[in-house]
Amino acid sequence: NPTEISEVIAEVCSETTSNANQFNAPSRLTTQSRQPSADVAFSVLIKLVIDMYMMDSEAAAPLTLYMLEGMLSSQKSPARTKAFDLILNLGIHAHLLEPMIVEDAPLIEKGDTTSNSYLNNEYGPNMDEQREAEPEEEQRISPAIDQFESWLLKILFEVLLLLVQMEERQEIVWASALSCLIYFVCDGGKIIRSRLGGLDIRVVKTLLEISVEHSWAKVVHSKLICMLTNMLYQVPDGTQSGALDTHFVPERIDLLGGVDYICLEYSRANSKEEKRDLFFVLFDYVVHQINETCLAAGLSTYTYDDAQPLASLLASADAPEAFYISVKHGVEGVGDMLTKAISAALSQSAEYEQLNALLDKVIRKLDGTVSTFSRIDNEFAYMIQVTKSFKCFSSIKDGSEDGDVASRARLCWATLHSLLHSQISSYRHHGYIWLVELLLSEISEETDGSVWSKIQNLQEEIKDAGSHDTSCPEVSLPVCLLCGLLKSKHNYIRWGFLYVLEKFLMRCKLLLDDSDMQEHSVAYHSKNRLDKAFAVIDVMSTALLLVVQNNETDHINILKASVHKCDATGRPSIPWSTFWLHN
Repeated sequence: NPTEISEVIAEVCSETTSNANQFNAPSRLTTQSRQPSADVAFSVLIKLVIDMYMMDSEAAAPLTLYMLEGMLSSQKSPARTKAFDLILNLGIHAHLLEPMIVEDAPLIEKGDTTSNSYLNNEYGPNMDEQREAEPEEEQRISPAIDQFESWLLKILFEVLLLLVQMEERQEIVWASALSCLIYFVCDGGKIIRSRLGGLDIRVVKTLLEISVEHSWAKVVHSKLICMLTNMLYQVPDGTQSGALDTHFVPERIDLLGGVDYICLEYSRANSKEEKRDLFFVLFDYVVHQINETCLAAGLSTYTYDDAQPLASLLASADAPEAFYISVKHGVEGVGDMLTKAISAALSQSAEYEQLNALLDKVIRKLDGTVSTFSRIDNEFAYMIQVTKSFKCFSSIKDGSEDGDVASRARLCWATLHSLLHSQISSYRHHGYIWLVELLLSEISEETDGSVWSKIQNLQEEIKDAGSHDTSCPEVSLPVCLLCGLLKSKHNYIRWGFLYVLEKFLMRCKLLLDDSDMQEHSVAYHSKNRLDKAFAVIDVMSTALLLVVQNNETDHINILKASVHKCDATGRPSIPWSTFWLHN
């Protein structure tokens, strides 16, 4: 009856699982062996859900969802994790429905691997890839078990979406949710695309956010990116074997928060697979935009067959890696370099004119999309110029010659400070771009002194910021804000110091290369390469010394700082050091 069901759920959500507590708070569910009542209740609940399913699966679904929602509403995070423990245990206990393997049971359908997605055709196996050949009896699965797992999967998707809507942020809850999801959508270590049907893409987005926030293993992040990108493509129902056709669904990018989110994940990519996944999502996105423009003008659109040769050429030119550098560090001119790289191969095509026209449109759209992400919003353009003009404390103090100008300057600096210390990651991203521009202006402005001397001055300012109050007159405001990030009580704000440092070092290196090529001969450029390396490494070492002086204890930030330090020795895992070695 409802009262007993409520007692079972209450016991499951209870944290009083130790024997000592059970003596003080006895329950009807406590066994004679004094087994904790919560454990007994959990077993009862598994049997209860299976019984309800056997009686009426359609009526059991809302009742089960109601019980799971009650568990998720608990204030205790361990109780919320039990909702996913329950679903996982139900899946494991599915053999109770029909423990014996049915001789004539049909094989699980895996689906054909043919696909019209650049994502799958350009590299590696897709998510529908079947397992290697197994004995036929091992592949046979009871229809009853298969139906029960499908029923559980639908419930799991609803619960995961509820978790997103509840704005759950506890790592332990999402870790349990991910374990449960992987159990149901994987087969033989492969993620089965067909089993992702019905899962809201915002669930995967939240899992990615949690994985970054808590520094989950890179392989987990990589699998989540694979899942996310494949969910941006849809396989129509009822397709015949051998004629499977996937198509890009741009509306799902809107659910993620727009194409800026794809760029954000692109900038965080660690593996080549992630970069290729996300690049081809951007490729399909800009082709979709081009087709939208064509439709509005009454022109014919580009099909998959039209775009596929261009996608292959861009892949062979390592466009995913090139645009990764652009989206991560704001490096311009990548599109032009790629166009020159593939122009020779393009000219040999029988459809040269059509492909060249499409290439021009795609490159311009890609450059525009990446530039929008890697450069601060236009609404801050005026403020950036103001902060570049007023970089010291004395220039914005009250009592200056023009009080209104000083007041506007203080407002601009306060805006930048608010962005850098915001709880919203997209706001901080704008602040980071703004701060990097200010730091670059410290060494690139046409004032007295060479670029080398300006870099040395900047290094001294960073050192002074660590040994004195950051408001001392010897330190410019950009350096004050940079070093001020380390003073925050929030680890994700302190992480911004390392993020800005990495972007600045990359841009600084490119600036030195450009200056060196303009001022000296090629022979001198080769001779001076080591000096440039030392200049940037000195700035990096001085900045990282501040992390030590501030007694940083967050393990994620310590690892990030260690990576910076290691790459100064020449290990090519960080893009800026790789550029240095290759140039």
